[in-house]
Amino acid sequence: MDEDADGPAVSWIQLVGALVVLGAVVLLASRWLFDSGDDDGAEINNVDAPAQAATAPASATTSTATPAPMTSSDAAPADGEAPSGELTGTTAPPPTTAGPPADASGGGTSTASTADDSGAADQSAGGTATEAVEWFEWVSTSGLHTCAVRGDYSLTCWGRNTHGQAEPPVGEFVDISVGGNHSCAVRYDFALVCWGRNIDRESEPPSGDFTRVSAGDGFTCGKRIDGTLRCWGSNRFGQAEPPAGEFTDVSAGSYHACGVRSDDTLACWGLNDSGRAEPPAGRFLDVSAGNVHSCGVRSDGNLICWGYNGPGRTDAPSGSFSSVSAGALTSCALRVTGGVACWGSDQAGENYPPAGSFRSVSAGNLQTCGVTIEDVLTCWGHDLGKVIDAPDGTFDRISAGSGHSCGIRSGAQVECWGADLWGRASPAPGLYWDVSAGALYSCGARTDGALRCWGYSNYGASRPPSGTFDRVTAGQEHACGLLSDETVTCWGDDRYGQLDSPSGTFVEVSAGGHFSCASGHDRTVRCWGDDGFGQNRVPDKEFLGVAAGWATACAIGLDGELTCWGLNDTGQAEPPAGAFLDVSLSQDYGCGVRVNGSVQCWGDVTEADMKVPEGPFASVSVGWEHACALRRDDTAACWLTRAVPTPPEVHRD
Repeated sequence: MDEDADGPAVSWIQLVGALVVLGAVVLLASRWLFDSGDDDGAEINNVDAPAQAATAPASATTSTATPAPMTSSDAAPADGEAPSGELTGTTAPPPTTAGPPADASGGGTSTASTADDSGAADQSAGGTATEAVEWFEWVSTSGLHTCAVRGDYSLTCWGRNTHGQAEPPVGEFVDISVGGNHSCAVRYDFALVCWGRNIDRESEPPSGDFTRVSAGDGFTCGKRIDGTLRCWGSNRFGQAEPPAGEFTDVSAGSYHACGVRSDDTLACWGLNDSGRAEPPAGRFLDVSAGNVHSCGVRSDGNLICWGYNGPGRTDAPSGSFSSVSAGALTSCALRVTGGVACWGSDQAGENYPPAGSFRSVSAGNLQTCGVTIEDVLTCWGHDLGKVIDAPDGTFDRISAGSGHSCGIRSGAQVECWGADLWGRASPAPGLYWDVSAGALYSCGARTDGALRCWGYSNYGASRPPSGTFDRVTAGQEHACGLLSDETVTCWGDDRYGQLDSPSGTFVEVSAGGHFSCASGHDRTVRCWGDDGFGQNRVPDKEFLGVAAGWATACAIGLDGELTCWGLNDTGQAEPPAGAFLDVSLSQDYGCGVRVNGSVQCWGDVTEADMKVPEGPFASVSVGWEHACALRRDDTAACWLTRAVPTPPEVHRD
């Protein structure tokens, strides 16, 4: 262990440990008195709110939205890469037949919003007026998944669960921090535990006693009981090499981290593009490392942010604050009066906190959460429940993308629902006979044969060519269409040859991650683009249709049996036996509709993960964390596939 030293040093550590344990006992005693007391307890809690907020664990107010690993070049994210809402420099693996990536936030106008900071609790905003809700201690959100410490010091998590990051261990905990794909917590005995993604060993904490933990992008940092820092996981930019010395707090962001030293000055390390790791001089109460920016609260209560400013990340509001949380594109801070102020991009309402008094706040990617002085957990912004809230009525087609879905009504109108970042769920006007929901964009083929796309793509996939089209399919950063003469053309990203569509005529085309497949009149399938996992090596068989996922393809044989090829690290290329009518693929799982109308999935998903609505179904489309299907009566149904639903006791504003 790092903290080994001579006798006097050990005695000092033991003294600090004893004081920390004593403090925990006092906290429990005060909680007991609060619960057993009369109405005066609420007044006591309100008076102490600023102090509680100032001393709350850093991870309870600091969120870093963590994406999938960087591109194969491992290059640093480019500043201002338009629009860079995707947590710059990352390639989140996409799903669906269209292969969208992990949901991420977009840009937009810079806004600063402030809740009522009068210090008086707002019953309507806190959700405590008439409904009985469970009380919480702390919360940490990446926006994509969230974890919270309950009043009994147990953990609860919800949201994206692609790596098990929303499946917390049992026990009692005093601190919690979530990244995008992993989570970490400090146990009551000061031991660390992490769960979720572990590609860079970010979920393998060292032994020893810790009082703080902060989960970043593929790495994690913790503060030992003696005030020294330890970081582990990815270190490609030096983010896992903290400076020596004693610290009072630490915050891990995307490829950089910051901490408050014992003399109240700041230190930052790791990737330093746009100066995100160059903190200002002076004394500080709190610091938070975000995506490509950082923010801190000075000793006089003023806010200051530094790093990349698009869109408005560093435009901190004025006032007196006790803590700050820098997220992906949005940041929020807690005023000394208990109100919350947020600024930066606003795509899902995450910049508009409810009124009332809070004692902690955590800003994530599309979503912000806070714990009120009444211990009510409230979240605002992106609501996972709306992703699966399929509209009533009948549809002819349906397509699940990344956090959103689109369908064609029986009258040829397009309707989309779910996350609307960059307008991906705001279709262009007109009448359509085909639609495909991709990553941050969607495309449709109009009844006059013209293509229209809405949303955003870094490589121009949302800018379709002219021509007369019958079908369209939206992949991660490229899209393809079937022209009226039955030839295929593709547009957008061509880094892997995705636009080199084969000659000839086809009846169907499906765009995936960095490759596409098409089926011909002769019942053969041809694939092109990236072949890193053998996804272009089609078996020598006859097929009725094909679906391309991230790096896997599946096709329906003449007997209805599925044949899959390509990436198979989670069993996504090993479908169950039996006849299927339809098939759709995500990054590491797939789903199909059987002849009897039931939906069956395979790969990195279990039946326990899903609550498939009642069928029978005629077709299915899977997204990153949800799926949608059309019933045989043409009504639509959507459900979560690899995500944990929000607990009912969490208030949605």
